[in-house]
Amino acid sequence: MPATPTDRGKWKGDATRGLLFQGEDEDEDEAEDSPGGRGSLHSTPDHRRSGALGWRAVKRCLANKTAVFVGDSNMRYQYLALAQYLHTGRWDTWPRSGSPKKRFSVCNENSYPYITVNGTLVRAKNPTDPLKWAGYFEGGVEALGHNELCECRKDLEMENRWYSEGELRVGFAWFTSMASQNSLMRSWPAWDGVAGKCRRADCSHTSPRPPKSRVRALNASSFVEQRLAPLRPSAVLFGPGAWVQGSRDDAAFMSDLRLTMGRIKDAVGRSGHAIFRTCLRGQHTHRRGGLGCGNTAGCDEPYRAVAREADWGVLDAQLMTDALHEFSLDNQRAKQRTLLEKKQQRSSPGRSPDAFPTYLDPMHVSCDVYRELNLRLLSRLCPAGETHTHRERRTGVAVRLQKDVAARKAAKAKAVRR
Repeated sequence: MPATPTDRGKWKGDATRGLLFQGEDEDEDEAEDSPGGRGSLHSTPDHRRSGALGWRAVKRCLANKTAVFVGDSNMRYQYLALAQYLHTGRWDTWPRSGSPKKRFSVCNENSYPYITVNGTLVRAKNPTDPLKWAGYFEGGVEALGHNELCECRKDLEMENRWYSEGELRVGFAWFTSMASQNSLMRSWPAWDGVAGKCRRADCSHTSPRPPKSRVRALNASSFVEQRLAPLRPSAVLFGPGAWVQGSRDDAAFMSDLRLTMGRIKDAVGRSGHAIFRTCLRGQHTHRRGGLGCGNTAGCDEPYRAVAREADWGVLDAQLMTDALHEFSLDNQRAKQRTLLEKKQQRSSPGRSPDAFPTYLDPMHVSCDVYRELNLRLLSRLCPAGETHTHRERRTGVAVRLQKDVAARKAAKAKAVRR
């Protein structure tokens, strides 16, 4: 399945809104203003008053639906970025200039890498420290207003999350192995029963470590059948990242993959959305000869092949972050030039090239990038025609008329000058 035009494009930095992605089929001028176009996604810093895919419209679109993110750490951060937006009406901006450097962010577990030891706050030296991860999981629940249940224990490779607030239901399942997806429950109940059953199973990340006999591991297809399907998802975004790599020549792997993705397709039903999100491109120019960390499309080619066969939707994060990598390299080159021109740098107005962080480490990106991925996802889940109210459609017409009038005036003035 070829990438949609909106997944091809370029990145630019905006002094107010940070990193923005512009699809190749989007007009740059129209994107700034039209409530029905790309600009509606960023029409104001306060998305409560934005256009077609602003906070209110997204909540209307997702009400009484269930969206589940299944995948790796990049998928976790994308899920949390969306859940926090649904809760607060604002996208996290960490670590863009102007944001506190040492504050908690849902977009990265190292945003606030501190643990309490004997009553003293100290920086965690070990990135896998269970205390650091427990603090991150707790911080995520707090950021979502305690509207999330987190069956999360990093030391057990178990992370299953359910955000539920009013009519909104969004979930995440850690999935980095075709052989093992861990939970304290063999089967997940329907959404409304998740919280009660999980509490009875004592699955909170703050609980004592459960005995190994209570951790239940299911293979990929059984996970979909017994855990994912009972949630009755209307949309599943699936992307295990660079961790579950296989070959199209491996008949057993391809058979398991077809079965798993087929069951996901069945779980969402004909009216639902099964979307494969490709690997994000890693920061390094070369890694394992160009492979690994999603540095080439070949990283997840088997998944792309099955997605084409089964008529899945595709969110091509590879294409988007390929462009991000180019933007990052351009920024580095610009920064080097400004360092060589110190005098000019002091007198230059505006933001410095590093004011728009792209990668936070070799594999993870900034909050702005997760926001843009989510906006591409929402454009698929919430088509503009379905989310517009009568008032928004009327506003869109008015904006287009104003642009036409302005264009005619500009043309007339130019003709007079001639």
